[in-house]
Amino acid sequence: MKKSIIILLLGLASASNAQDFKFGKVSKEELQEKAHYKTLETNAAVLFKKQYTNFRFSQSDGFTQETKVHERIKIYNKEGYEWATKRIKLYDESNAKSERLSGLKGYTYTLLNGKIEKTKLRKENIFEEKSNKYWSTSTFTMPGLTEGCIVEFEYVIETPFLEIEDVILQYTIPINNLEVDIVTP
Repeated sequence: MKKSIIILLLGLASASNAQDFKFGKVSKEELQEKAHYKTLETNAAVLFKKQYTNFRFSQSDGFTQETKVHERIKIYNKEGYEWATKRIKLYDESNAKSERLSGLKGYTYTLLNGKIEKTKLRKENIFEEKSNKYWSTSTFTMPGLTEGCIVEFEYVIETPFLEIEDVILQYTIPINNLEVDIVTP
């Protein structure tokens, strides 16, 4: 009994200290951070990444897979700017059988005179490229980069193909918080 009460209290304590990673809720503390707490020499760090994959069913299309991605990345210096560009490969077999990117939104957050300023991702920062007859690449580059900024983006990939992509658990930069949910029928 005592053991279960201690575990419950520890769980509540950690939940109460958990950071809020809701889209658009960037803190001044995150923006004021000058170096990563574990890897001081890193140029950038993923503060938060969430990937949620589920399957939907409709009478007309059958099962389709939907993957929602939310990432928040801290850019410590100019060498970290490359992490503000994201390339998403999409398979395009034919018009009836193709993957689709939707719901893309993003912001770059900076601290200016003690206030959080945000710059919105615009259409001119999003590029579509047809790699070959089967693949296309959607690329976006976050605007308004400065040393110490945070970039945050969200998007959804919808696909008729029912293969779960590999889940990348580590980049060449640290990932502080990672949530992956895969819900299958």
